[in-house]
Amino acid sequence: MDYPDKRGNDGRGFEVKFIVIVGLVPAIQLWCNQLVKKGYVYLLASRKYGTLYVGVTSDLQRRLHEHENGLTPGFSSRHKVSILVWYEEYDLITDAIAREKQIKKYKRQWKINLIEAGNPDWKPLLPY
Repeated sequence: MDYPDKRGNDGRGFEVKFIVIVGLVPAIQLWCNQLVKKGYVYLLASRKYGTLYVGVTSDLQRRLHEHENGLTPGFSSRHKVSILVWYEEYDLITDAIAREKQIKKYKRQWKINLIEAGNPDWKPLLPY
């Protein structure tokens, strides 16, 4: 039996959406199920051309609530970064994580260009 790689590819070009193996250790089962979760990469801003924050999550609405209410300590809370100005949705969380890492390497102006390509007025977006 071929096992899927981290991206869900079984080596023959078929995407694996769900894996169930009876008796599988719960931690491994949890890891396998993480592969089939949707993922979101998002950019938050403090204001137009203000401080930017790049993040990734499997639950965008919950994560936005956390940012807006300062429920998670760290950069976004310290800098009051909570306005959703851009996001992308992925079928696999692993793809979203890879895209977040790519965007984090972007220069600031590239991030601004990404935002302005889809949201030129930097209006707060609603994910759903």
